[in-house]
Amino acid sequence: MRIVVTGAAGAVGRYVCTAVEAAGHELIASDRRALRDGPPLQIIDLRDRCSVFRLLEGAEAVIHLGNHPRPWGIDPIDLFTDNAAMNINVFHAAHELGVQRIAFASSIQVIGGGTFTEQPTSALPYLPIDGDVPPNPGNGYAASKVAAEALLASYARRCPDRSYVAIRLPGVRPEGGWRGQGRRRRTEPHPQSMRDEAFSILAGEDAGSVMLAAATVAPNGYHCYQPAARCTSLELSLAEIQRNWYPTVALRGDPEQWDCPADLAPLARDLNWEPQHLPFTNPTEATTTS
Repeated sequence: MRIVVTGAAGAVGRYVCTAVEAAGHELIASDRRALRDGPPLQIIDLRDRCSVFRLLEGAEAVIHLGNHPRPWGIDPIDLFTDNAAMNINVFHAAHELGVQRIAFASSIQVIGGGTFTEQPTSALPYLPIDGDVPPNPGNGYAASKVAAEALLASYARRCPDRSYVAIRLPGVRPEGGWRGQGRRRRTEPHPQSMRDEAFSILAGEDAGSVMLAAATVAPNGYHCYQPAARCTSLELSLAEIQRNWYPTVALRGDPEQWDCPADLAPLARDLNWEPQHLPFTNPTEATTTS
């Protein structure tokens, strides 16, 4: 399959490109900047619609990662308008060119609500979380992802014989820790942690594999999924996390039996995917406390 990856030079993009090539697909990688190592890149500004059309010609699938990656360090109006332009350009070009499969890197911040863990209540409708949790964006970055999910769903209604998938990625870390940090989990959440992200994290390798699965095996129509590792950013069991931070949230199942803050059943059913990696130096530490 000929797969275009946008945002290929980013933290998640490198894992996605590795997964695409390892699976034997033809990779067309693009970004607005070059990599020192890794696959050859087409340098593309996704805000330029003509460049996007040229990039997607002949593609069978698109893994769209190319957005501003976080809500800080950029003017919020520029962030939202840039992300919106990039997303509509990619989605519409894919639609016009007959690309059959789109996998979009959304964000768990879509449901985060901007509510920090030091605040008393949660707006989550239930636990464990899944791709059906209603959007509750707390900043312009999250709002840009909500808009993209709605736009993707609108194209799915127009072309129900194609596959359109949004993956709400949680915080992604390389296996063993991120930039030398996060190698050991905390017993208390960071004050700026988003409560309604359920302390979810994902190893980079698993982020790459879930995006590839979304682009290659997801069923037709629009689908939204919530992946996560079988552990959290806290050195506590999921039952303890539920009692401490989500006492009023409706529960689906027995938290003593949970092994993940997200419901992985839809991902296993539709994508044949489950997390394989832990974003910690010591895997034993993670598995014995979750």
